[in-house]
Amino acid sequence: MGLLAPLFLLGLAAVAVPVLIHLRLRHRSRVVRFPSLMFISQAPYRSMRRRRLRDVLLLLMRCLAVALLALAFARPLWQGDAAAGVTSSSRLVVVLLDNSFSMGFGDRWQRAATAAESAFGDLDAAGRGALVVYSDEAELQSAPTSDGALLAAMVRDVEVAPRSTSLLPAIQMARGVLAEAGELGRRELVIVSDFQRSSWTPENVAALPAGVELRLVDVGEEDEEVGNAAVTDVAFDHSRSGDREQVGIAARVSYLVVREPSAASGAAPLRAEVDLLLDREVVQTRAVDLGVDTSTMVNFAPEVLERQRTTRGTVRLRDDSLTTDNEFRFVLSPAHEVGVLVIEPDGDRRRGRNLEEALALGRRPFIRVSRVLASGFH
Repeated sequence: MGLLAPLFLLGLAAVAVPVLIHLRLRHRSRVVRFPSLMFISQAPYRSMRRRRLRDVLLLLMRCLAVALLALAFARPLWQGDAAAGVTSSSRLVVVLLDNSFSMGFGDRWQRAATAAESAFGDLDAAGRGALVVYSDEAELQSAPTSDGALLAAMVRDVEVAPRSTSLLPAIQMARGVLAEAGELGRRELVIVSDFQRSSWTPENVAALPAGVELRLVDVGEEDEEVGNAAVTDVAFDHSRSGDREQVGIAARVSYLVVREPSAASGAAPLRAEVDLLLDREVVQTRAVDLGVDTSTMVNFAPEVLERQRTTRGTVRLRDDSLTTDNEFRFVLSPAHEVGVLVIEPDGDRRRGRNLEEALALGRRPFIRVSRVLASGFH
């Protein structure tokens, strides 16, 4: 047995807490008030202060609960009966599988899952494997096991997460798993990722235990240029026509191409279609040409909002290699209307008209102006 987080064993010092509480809450003698002692003969009394533990079984159970809690946080790792048979011919394969946001581009995730499954596919009876899934945090999916089918099924259950990438937590976790295997046998570390420059630093693997074979599977190396279009923002312009409220919707669509610094750009503008959905129904579609490394505003015709009703909307970009950032969701609600009464002096309505025009400039809330003469106001 080994521990993935041995520092949590310092929590065993908390075992002293139940002992102190037990002594503090020891049995106390009952005090009985007596009105007079004149009829009671005096007996010699000698005070002897002793502390004895009572309910020893209860105390032991409390201490055991605290010790087990500290041990659980230390993350014990049992290698099972197979560890007893570890020889120089055994093999341990630890696969670090990147499921960060960028792995959803194109067919990167399919290639990554295939590579991870193949790493476990050739395990023999003396081989074991462990799976670590990471993005900006790492999670050990399985302790070392010889069941290759189980490990492959775990790979198929992993999905891309909308998170950034950091390799260091995964390296630290793999370090603990590999260290528990000892120096006997063959130890391999397989990293399956697109190796974003922001996350990959060779120093992370420099502190791996001695004798570990490192294999890198780059699922992004086949992409000479990586282009991604995304809906980054949506703006609204509310207006009123008579008793109807309208809202104009404009979406900002960006198209960025990432390439190697030494590679010349050969990317062409992207022809894309953008849909406007209200309550899950497509109400408008716009075609737009997106230039490389530029942003474009896509304007939709104004839509009428129903009174006393909230409308859910989505701006959706079609046909892109990275679908996670192709949608921008929002909620539309009718603006409140505020009534203003303007009382004008007789014979001069110019100032009232100027005030009405100034108040009409506001869009949210809408201001409805009523003008009456002072002589007719009661």
